[in-house]
Amino acid sequence: MEGRTISHYRISKLLGKGTMGAVYLAEDIRLKRSLALKVLCSDPQESKESLKRFRIEAEAIARLNHLNIATLYTVEEVDNQSYIAMEYIDGQCLKDLIPETGLSLDIFFEWFLPLAEALAHAHEKGVIHRDIKPANIMVTREDLPKILDFGIARIHSAKFDQAGGSLGDESLTRIGTVMGSPAYMSPEQAAGGKVDYRTDIFSFGILMYEALSGRKPFKGQSIQEIITSILKDEPEPIEAVRPDIPYLLGHIVGKALQKDLRKRYQTVQDLANDLKSAKAHHENGRSYPETDTAAEAKRVPQASRRATWKIQIALGLCLVVIGTLSGWFLSGGKSSPPEEVSRHFKVPLEDVSGHMASGGASISPDGRRIAFVQDQGLWLMDLGTGESYQIPDATQVEQQPFWSPDSSYVGYFTNMGRTIKKVSVKGGQSSTVCDISNRGFAGAAVWTRNGEIIFDQWGGDWTKGAGLLIVPEDGGNPQPFEQLSRAKEESYQAPGGLPGGKAILFVAVHSDGASELMLTAGGERQSLLTSADERIFDPVYCPSGHILYLKGLAHGYGIWAVPFSLARLETTGVPFLVAENGTWPSASADGTITYISEPTATQQLVRLDRQGNVLSTIGPSLTGTQIGAVALSNDQTRVAIDAFERQFEDIWLVDPSRGTHARLTFAPCRDAEATFSADSHQVAYTSEREGVSDIYVQALDPQAQAHALVQGSADKFNAHWSQNGDYLTYEVLDVKTKRDIWYLPMASNAKQGATTRAQNPVLFLRTPFDEAMPQISPDNRYLAYMSNISGRWEVYVRPFPKGEREWQISLKGGGYPRWSSRGNELFYVDKNALMSAKVVTRPTFRIEATQKLFEWKQLGLYLMRRYDVTADGQAIIAVQETISGKRVLNIWEHWDKGYASK
Repeated sequence: MEGRTISHYRISKLLGKGTMGAVYLAEDIRLKRSLALKVLCSDPQESKESLKRFRIEAEAIARLNHLNIATLYTVEEVDNQSYIAMEYIDGQCLKDLIPETGLSLDIFFEWFLPLAEALAHAHEKGVIHRDIKPANIMVTREDLPKILDFGIARIHSAKFDQAGGSLGDESLTRIGTVMGSPAYMSPEQAAGGKVDYRTDIFSFGILMYEALSGRKPFKGQSIQEIITSILKDEPEPIEAVRPDIPYLLGHIVGKALQKDLRKRYQTVQDLANDLKSAKAHHENGRSYPETDTAAEAKRVPQASRRATWKIQIALGLCLVVIGTLSGWFLSGGKSSPPEEVSRHFKVPLEDVSGHMASGGASISPDGRRIAFVQDQGLWLMDLGTGESYQIPDATQVEQQPFWSPDSSYVGYFTNMGRTIKKVSVKGGQSSTVCDISNRGFAGAAVWTRNGEIIFDQWGGDWTKGAGLLIVPEDGGNPQPFEQLSRAKEESYQAPGGLPGGKAILFVAVHSDGASELMLTAGGERQSLLTSADERIFDPVYCPSGHILYLKGLAHGYGIWAVPFSLARLETTGVPFLVAENGTWPSASADGTITYISEPTATQQLVRLDRQGNVLSTIGPSLTGTQIGAVALSNDQTRVAIDAFERQFEDIWLVDPSRGTHARLTFAPCRDAEATFSADSHQVAYTSEREGVSDIYVQALDPQAQAHALVQGSADKFNAHWSQNGDYLTYEVLDVKTKRDIWYLPMASNAKQGATTRAQNPVLFLRTPFDEAMPQISPDNRYLAYMSNISGRWEVYVRPFPKGEREWQISLKGGGYPRWSSRGNELFYVDKNALMSAKVVTRPTFRIEATQKLFEWKQLGLYLMRRYDVTADGQAIIAVQETISGKRVLNIWEHWDKGYASK
């Protein structure tokens, strides 16, 4: 949004992102002043919860008028976009100002006394902050501390006097739900109970403890351990950690951290008054009474401190953790192990790239970290602190990361799944395990205790794996997984491991679309369960005695579990649903599971103008259906799309004038990437009905018979019919040279109304790199395509059919080219932007000008062009995706007990 103007605010740069909104530095054009503009990320119609919280935050700040609280200027709504304009604070975050040994006492009193007064003011106005932590405190250049972010505040009033409920907020914060950041929660907040003003006092006590000592009072390697510590443990006295702490100040911190509400400060003002006395004593140099504990503390050497792992790149990810606690039972003594009680934590993930392109998450075997994919980057979340950081050199990451058995490395897929890499959790550069671009791509992997990585090999159909390969963890040439010889008309995918290396789980997909969960041990195959009408993905063993797996594709997918005996290697019960709309299951060695809850996605074909404005919708709105490639017929009467109907991807035809859609192909395989004939009466498309991706042609009639145009042992993709129907271009995936471009001269049979090949296919372009998405110009003189010869995808043009030279069209990355019907313009995609290159083709080719038309997500995705251009070049057909809700990372400890208690 940088450079945009909303109302009379000109946005300069992004300051930060959270669950509900993004905060930008902006200029008030009318008043000529800088301010912070918090913009609600999602459309209000898409997320009522976000809008309610946004309004509650605005009302909370509007009630307050204090020097040490960020000032609210206005709340407005423009073009259905809600935003808050507030004071811009030029300074540093408190979390970056606390040294390892803690603040000096002078600075502590200078900052924390006004902060306590500010919090008292908020409480007097009926506002409970509920998320007091260093990240929500800013200190200006003039050393003035200010409280920020009332995003989960509760507004207290006589009319609405119940936990988590005010101004219609009761549905947002229910009993049993945790709101706040784990390391700074009060015991009642962590347990999901009722909260009042005293919850802020406890959090303020944690803040004071950390500011004075440089470390948190409650510790743990995971969120669960931190919350357990808050509920059970007594922190080490601050005087023992820092012996120079005056007695009265130690007493203040200790009283603020009382778990018993009756023993804690009852008001922040009382705490502030005591801080004033402690400050006066400090400034006057007065002595303090010593208790035995304080005297002993002076004789104890300062505790050693563990160095904090500095965050490498800040995540635009909310640290607000919402967890549903089914129950909390404490053991009597500290030495007793904690009760195994189900605890379910939810971390909202900001969906940067959109629903379809989002990747998965995976918990490490030791349960200390979660690796997840966000905006095609690899992130690691430390469950001890709740903080996340990005792996700098991990780009174009997709699918689900996987862990080494000792949790020291995380493996991941990049380059559209064609390269497998690994990186140490301690930092450093990623290293390549293997490149499989000449074999297809990988979708899932398991790292064995024998130091090997087993992964699945996929061809053109990402719903059907071709086989399993194995490679040493230190790199090498992948080999077929010998324990599993491929049976006829079966394909294999999604390997998963069992403890001790006993066996390997995998999924077999049969020719009729049925999925079978299987294992192989010592070369013997064993069936565990079969799903006749829905696909199975991603099996993972959980020490609770279950195998978790994803079932379903576009409709009604979710995570299921089947009881399983590790000793007997067999199922012991019937499958049951664990999480509706859940994806990417994983499990740690202690039985904690993670998965991602996906938001509801609705996809709609739309007609856009050249500025990206929606002119009209095309056909019905499709919920739960992933739309792939998009092609507009030459006569403008049909749009062909790829879409899923349960197991398979098929070609569907959409009638723009009538608003209807109908399925064209019904074969039990993937049919995709349609292109229309010159007369718009036929389509050519990729089909895997013979086990390999071939090119077929079919009339626009579901009863018509499809016949093959190009067949062979190599996979073929992305056919394009020239405008006059004389040629058909396509890609061929070669074992040695990756994707090459071929073309097929065509002939029409007027009597039969069919199209046939005039001669055999002809090779157009072959290099050691990928060449994809070929498009012949309307005059048949040039061919546009995308290639990664430079190290990234760019768009090029060559003369057709000789191809003796080339012109590079895009300069900073590009792909998915499309000629205008007159051949004087070449469209292509640069990240999320649709670009236009004005070209001249006679007497020779040259580029006149290139410009950005508009931003639109996922115009090209996984080598599928998801847009097309009308004949006059003035409108673009594209896929509009509407997301309702948020992607949520679920962390579920002792999940089986929680499920059994429902």
